[in-house]
Amino acid sequence: MKNFFLSVFTLSIFMSAFFLTSCTLFSGVGSKNSVHKRSDSLVEIAAPITSSEPDYSVAIITDVHFGEEGNRSVDEKFINWLKNFSSGTEPKFIICLGDIGQGGAKSEFDAYNNFVNRVKSETGIPTYTILGNHDLYKNEWNYFKETVFPHTTFFHFKS
Repeated sequence: MKNFFLSVFTLSIFMSAFFLTSCTLFSGVGSKNSVHKRSDSLVEIAAPITSSEPDYSVAIITDVHFGEEGNRSVDEKFINWLKNFSSGTEPKFIICLGDIGQGGAKSEFDAYNNFVNRVKSETGIPTYTILGNHDLYKNEWNYFKETVFPHTTFFHFKS
């Protein structure tokens, strides 16, 4: 019986620690824009490759957290990394899996957009962005939708 209570107590402590430290607990809490509003339709966008390109590579990034305290030198390193591919071997496009901002503020979306616009202008590589939980913290879904390409979070490519 003692082992049962010890197991239940240990599990309770573990679950409490997980939920209190997990960003999923607080993401979208009180959000005016539920997931149903943000993904009411699947948007079809033009594929970033042509059917004549059977082989290609894609770069996937995530959790870039613009607005977070710290050094953004990784941005420069990433752009230089993209520039150093031999012609024809560079990624055809980039997918960002969300958490573009630390706290979902407009200024963080703007900083992210400046970064991906710079990537596009210096390398020619477009970035497709998916909404992350940190991007919802300030209920700025409408601003995200207006400013961050492809202006939706529920999309697929038309081949």
